[in-house]
This record gives sequence, C-alpha cells and structure tokens, in this order.
Amino acid sequence: MRLLGTVGVACVLGLAGCSGGQAQHAPGQSPTTTPATAAVSRGSIQSVVTLKAAVAAAPGGLVTSPAAGVVLLGSDRVVRIRRNDGSVVPVSVPSGAAVTRVLVLAGQRVPARFPVAEVKAAGFGVVAEVDPASLYRLYLPVLSAKAQVTNGPGPFSCVLLSTVPTRQAGAGSSGGPLRVTCLVPADLPVFEGMPGVLALVTAEERDVLTLPLEAVAGSAARGTVVLVGPAGENTPRSVTLGASDGNRIAILSGLAEGDRVSLSAPNLAGG
Repeated sequence: MRLLGTVGVACVLGLAGCSGGQAQHAPGQSPTTTPATAAVSRGSIQSVVTLKAAVAAAPGGLVTSPAAGVVLLGSDRVVRIRRNDGSVVPVSVPSGAAVTRVLVLAGQRVPARFPVAEVKAAGFGVVAEVDPASLYRLYLPVLSAKAQVTNGPGPFSCVLLSTVPTRQAGAGSSGGPLRVTCLVPADLPVFEGMPGVLALVTAEERDVLTLPLEAVAGSAARGTVVLVGPAGENTPRSVTLGASDGNRIAILSGLAEGDRVSLSAPNLAGG
C-alpha cells in the first residue's frame, strides 16, 4: 500500500540530481532521517464505489439468498430461505422485475449470496461491470445507489436488481463478468446504450478511529500496522478494519486514539 514516485525511483537507482531537498552530509557521516508517521484520529467514513455503466433495455440478472439455510418454494415462484435458527426470510425481487426461472430445489441447502433465481426487468436499467479491485467492497449488500446518464438525466436514486454483484442470467458460473444493475425509474427518458455512472454506497462508519490507507497492510476485515513507541521503537500490531473511502480506513480494534503508526505499512516483499 506504499507508492514510490518517479523521483523516488530515480534516487534509489542512484541517478544524479536527486537531492529531494535533503541536507547534504559530510563524507563518512550517516544521514539521520525520521520515518513519517500518522496519528490515529477520529472521523466518519463513507465508502462509495463508482463504476462506469450503460443503459440496457429489459436487463436480466440473478437474485441471491439473503442468508444461509434451506430453500422453501411457494406459489408464483416465490423463494424463501429457512435459516438455521428456524426463522424464514424471503428472497428479495425488486418492484419492476419478475422471476423468470428458479435455480434451486425445495429443501436444498444454500449459503448466503448464492444465486437462487433468474429475474428480468420490465423497463430500463443502468448496468455496470464490477472490476476486481471493487469486488470485495461490494461483498455485503449495498446501502444505497444512485445513477447518472451522460447527456441525459442527472443523478437519481435507483433500486438494485440484486443486492450483490452477479453474472448475467444464463451465463453460468464462469460466463462473463460480475455486474450490478440499477433499475431506471419509469418516468425518466433514457435510451438503450447511453453511457453513465453508477455510484454505490457500500458502508458508513461514524465517529470511528481512522488511519491513512498507506499506513495499513490490508484493506478488508483484518490488517497490520507498525506501531511507533515513545522511544521510536517499531512494533507490528494487528488491527480490525472497517469501511474505507479510498483515502482513509476505519480501525475498529487494535489501536487507541492518539497512537502513532508508521506511514510505511508492513510489506511481505520486504523494504
């Protein structure tokens, strides 16, 4: 999670003209440098994933199980999941879409986020492919979504066809990229193929401890930092991670407000 700029690379290679504003030292004298650190501070973080998208007519997709459990099938292709604690939760199909094919059997045990039915929208949708770097940030259900169509309607709230990324209906387990589809309100004028942007709020953390991303090895669930002690001693410290806005990340446990950590995160490759 550390970036090495062009100037830094040139200096490492020993090229001329790379003083970088540092003081000159006499021959034989070792330069003294103070590693950059960051203090753990409180703040609020909203994680937003922004994806390039395009308008599609009658887009199809998959809906997934909201929890692990046993499949219950009702009339009119209604799918429910009986969780391990005995409670029953329905598989959500948004208004404006309908189930076209059920993919599971009654009594089948499925994990959470498992595709259970194919669905198709009756109108238009804004469809975005999910790049690998954003996929883990969309592992949990999205909190809210907005879309904007280039040279068309401005930002508008929309409902996701599926709460987590899925492949296109009928594509199979390895046929095509993972996608998210947001349904366009029926009163908005759009045309198939128009480009746009989809912005998904995936998490929010308020009044939590935070650190710059470059200070943490890891970006989801768990990570490691280098805790700097009063005498400058360095100690690796495991931390529990929360939401990230691309610049800072929430620290849910492992550090206290005011702790100082190195901005050079632990690196398995060394250096």
